[in-house]
Parts: sequence; structure tokens; C-alpha cells
Amino acid sequence: MTTTTSTTSSTGQNIVNLLGGGSGIDTKALAQNLVDAEKAPQKALLDAALQKTQAKISGYGTVMSSLSTFKAAFAALQDQSSVNAVTVQSNAGGYFDIATDSSAAVGTHQISIEKIARAQSSLSTGFAASGTSVNGGHQIDISFSVGGADQSVTVAAGADTPAGIAAAINAADKGITAKVVNTGDGSGAPYKIVLTAAATGTASVFSGFTATDHSNSDADTNSIASLAFSTTLQAATDAKLTVDGIALTRGSNTISDAITGMTLNLLAPTPPETTDASKNIAATVQLARDTTGITANIQTLVAAFNSLKSTLKTVSDPASKVANEGATLVNDSLVRQIQNQITKMVTGSSSTPGTASNGSSATSLHDLGVSIQLDGTLALDNTKLSNTLNNNFAGVVTMLTANTNNTNSYSTKARGLAGDAVKTLTALMSSTGPILSASSHAASQVTKYTQQEKDLDTRMLAVLARYTQQFTAMDTLVGQINSLKTSLKNQFDNMSNSKNN
Repeated sequence: MTTTTSTTSSTGQNIVNLLGGGSGIDTKALAQNLVDAEKAPQKALLDAALQKTQAKISGYGTVMSSLSTFKAAFAALQDQSSVNAVTVQSNAGGYFDIATDSSAAVGTHQISIEKIARAQSSLSTGFAASGTSVNGGHQIDISFSVGGADQSVTVAAGADTPAGIAAAINAADKGITAKVVNTGDGSGAPYKIVLTAAATGTASVFSGFTATDHSNSDADTNSIASLAFSTTLQAATDAKLTVDGIALTRGSNTISDAITGMTLNLLAPTPPETTDASKNIAATVQLARDTTGITANIQTLVAAFNSLKSTLKTVSDPASKVANEGATLVNDSLVRQIQNQITKMVTGSSSTPGTASNGSSATSLHDLGVSIQLDGTLALDNTKLSNTLNNNFAGVVTMLTANTNNTNSYSTKARGLAGDAVKTLTALMSSTGPILSASSHAASQVTKYTQQEKDLDTRMLAVLARYTQQFTAMDTLVGQINSLKTSLKNQFDNMSNSKNN
């Protein structure tokens, strides 16, 4: 009996030992740890791809900014008007103003002014007020001539006042303008209509004013004398001047055909000569070549190219530590493409080479002292630049601009070295160009990687829910087993006790 009881007790104890004392496991933490372990390597790959792609977008932006500066430097050299500048020195202050354009040539000119052009001005008789009826409220027909051409103006019924007549004349736009002035002369009729020719010069003389009452069929017997404008305030005159010994007459004070590339705005006659009052003193105008602007723009171009080269090196160098820029476009073929293109722009020959002059050629930037160094950057020989500009300025202008201004970007014509460079850079940087296309593709990749990370989070939440459910079921089972273990242990203990008794 003792042996049997001992064997039964030993067997029960073995079962209890096999069942254990409960799981004692934090199933939630276990599930989360397993999910984290599964998620980590996938998320690391996506994070790395996302970071690299975002860096590319930043790199493309950096390159675009530097290219924009480089393009602006070329743009400052692509128009003849901005390159071919002259300085003006003159003692004509108060007598005439001067404006020049790109066709102005270096030289000295003598200009004297005998008369300036004036517009005719005539006056009506007086009226009591600007609203006084001139024709009893009836329509008025006014006829006259301007520059020998017959004209007419109709003043509507009810508008037959000085103010209404002036408004009708202005609205008709027949080569004269009108206004009502209050002379304040105390005569009881201080308001008068002043007519002025719309243009200066004798070609715009107006005359023959006849105003008739439209309501009277016999117009000749009912003319309106107050609208005869017989008082001349200022007679029309033409401008008379002498340019480099040649006498000129013009109807306007703005003269652009006397000297090529120069516009004169006449202000007043120059004083008579003291020795011969029939002649007017000539003012001196001197045009000199201004090379300061183009010199500064060439220097800016060299600096912009070197800055762009530095940028391209920074973004493509895997060892670069420059914040937000360094190593963002490593092994990117687009960087090499850009490097090749910009190098051709500054080392190639112009599509419109200038003719050699005074021993100075003008076919490329090299002729202006621009040379490429071993490290790919540019250097500028300011002495050579100065010599070429002084000896062959016209050739330089042709080489850079093709002697054009504001050339349409879609034109297939040669635009000169600077113009061609601007056209190439514009295409490179356009919305359909390779840089923005690559940046757009990278942005779509960022969107894709971002979505994949969201999808990964969604999948891992599902995995976590499954693990949690499975571990909860396991924990419940272990609890049931532990309960059974306790029950069996109690039964075995009871059996053992009863046998011992």
C-alpha cells in the first residue's frame, strides 16, 4: 500500500511539473516586440530611399538656382542695346535733351537751334459763363481746316455752351483741342474758348472757322461771330536748327533723324552769337564708348560660371558635408550633362563671330580674356578684355548679340554667343526640361515611398492584432492548464492523505 501511494503521488507531481506554474509572460509586449522586429528592416529600407530621393529634389533645386544666376549673367550680354552703350557729354543744358540707342556711334557733333516748333493757339470772344447758351439751345455746325484739310464738328442741341462746344471739339478729334478759361477781366464776359493745334509746326495750322445755326435753313445769315476764333494767341512755327553745319527744319521738337542713334528734344533756341546775331551759338555733343557696363557683365559671367561649377561639384561629391547640398546628386548623369553643356557655352565659338579689327578678333569669350583652368573654372584677363573692347568693340557686340534685341526665344535665327546660351539654358530649365522632369519624377517617388510606409504601418497593425489575439488565446489556455494542474495536484494530495490515513 505504501509503495502504491508513493508511486501515485510521484506521477501526479510529474504532471503538475510538466504543466508549469503559469505563463508569466506580458503577451502585449511580446506581440509588439515581434512586430517591431519584423517592421524595422522594411522601414529602414523605405526611410533610406525616401531620404535619398528627398535629397535629390533638394539637389535639383540648388542646381536650378545656380543655373538661374548663370543665365541672368548671359542675359545681360544678349541684347545689342544693353551692350553697345555710349556716354553723352554736352553743354546743351536748357536748350535740348539727348537720348541715344544702340546704333549711336562715337563722335562729336555741333548743334545750334534758331527756333523751336510751336503749336498754333487761337481764342474766341468772351461769354458770361461756361454754361451760357451761345445759340439759344440749337445745334451748331462748325467748319474749319487743319493743315489744309477741311474738317467739321457738330455741337448737339442743348450743348451750345462754351463748355459743351469745347467738349464736342475734343470728342471729334479733328487735330485741335479746346478748353474754357476764365480770364477774370471784369468785362462781364470773362469766359473764352482756347483752341490749340494737337501738333506743333506749320503743317498743323488751323483756319477758316465758321459756326452756323443748324436750325436756320439760311446758314449764311445766321453765322455765330463769337465762334470765329479770329484772335491768334500763338502762331504755328517749325523748328529750325543746324546740325554739324546742315540746316534742318522740322515740325516737331522731337528729332530722331538728324544724327543716327540720337534723339534730340528741343527746349529753347541757343543764344545768338555775339559777333553775328543772325547765327546761334552751337552746343557741343560728344559721344564716347562706354565699356564699363560690358566689362562688369563679363566679370559677373565668369563669377557665375565658377559658382555653378562649385555647386555641381558639391552636389555630386560623395564626401561633401555641405548642409542641404552636399552629396545630393552623386553619380547623377544629369550633373555630367549640365557640366558638358555649360563648358561648351563658355569655350565654344559664337554663331555670329565678329570681324577682326585692329589686330583683335572676336569669335569667342577667349578673345575677351576668358580662359578655362585645369580645375574647370574660368579665369579673366582684364587687360586682354580691355584691349579687345577698345580695338574691336563692334566685333564684340556682333559676337555676343548678333546685333539683335529682344529676340524671340522660339526663333531659329542665330542669336550670338550670349543669346544662344540663354536659349539653351532656358530649354534646360523649362518645365519640360531634364532638370524639372527629374525633380518631378523624384517627387513622385517620394509620394510612392510615403504611401509604402503608410501601407507598412497598416500591415503591421494587422500583424499586431493577430499576434495579440493568438497570444491572448495561448495565455487563456495556459491559465486553464494551470487551473487543471492545481485541481489535479489537490486531488493527488487528497488521495495521498487518504491512503496514509
